[in-house]
Amino acid sequence: MSNQKHRNWTANNPLKRMLYSAKKRASDLGLPFNLTEDDLTLPTVCPALGIPLSAGRGKRHSGSYSLDRINPALGYVPGNVVVISDLANRIKTNATADQVAAVADWLQAIENEIKYNPMTRIDFLAVHCSATPAGGKHEAIGAADIRRWHREKGWRDIGYHFVIKRDGTVETGRPTDQPGAHEPRINSRSLAVCLVGGAPPIGSEAARKGLGEANFTPVQYASLKTLLTTLTRKHPKAEVLGHRDVPGVQKACPSFAVREWWAANKP
Repeated sequence: MSNQKHRNWTANNPLKRMLYSAKKRASDLGLPFNLTEDDLTLPTVCPALGIPLSAGRGKRHSGSYSLDRINPALGYVPGNVVVISDLANRIKTNATADQVAAVADWLQAIENEIKYNPMTRIDFLAVHCSATPAGGKHEAIGAADIRRWHREKGWRDIGYHFVIKRDGTVETGRPTDQPGAHEPRINSRSLAVCLVGGAPPIGSEAARKGLGEANFTPVQYASLKTLLTTLTRKHPKAEVLGHRDVPGVQKACPSFAVREWWAANKP
């Protein structure tokens, strides 16, 4: 079976794939195995974390289906398994409920003690894109969607400070006094603006080549100009640039020449 056929089979047969893997693990670990597809249910969201579940194609992610042994010692038998997310299963591993709760209590206490140092210096106003195509369901993407995507990656919040939707609406993301999570080289001294769009149609030649597409709407550009005007007045020494303009970055994001655009459009 070719790699592509294997990925397609895995994506289209998640129950068979999990049973195959579980049977092999049971054999390797010397554990009981007595499961059929009738013993498993595929939820749409992770019962532990509430994140959407999917099979994916050849690459595991936080929301991948994962078969968990509730009591690891009992093996893969009916009543002792549940389908959860890969992230939830990695968190749990072989721990008991009390052990997971103890770790959660410890982590919560640590997080409560963390004091996020507010940014006192803004050197850059970085423009990004969501790397999504135009049209269809993608027209409605907003900050809530991107926040969900980022949290599914294990991030604590959306990485951008502002999101500009396809209809020109400007939505707030991460608080502007907190460092973002958009480009490690400048996170601690920049504000990030994300334009929804920037990717060519799915399946197109440009998409296969990993190219960007400046498919933003006129109202998005108008909102970007207004927002950057406000931000540059508040941070007059900050440089306006695109993600790809940051030294060392090799990405198309945000799919247009921000510096040139700003030079032609700033007040």
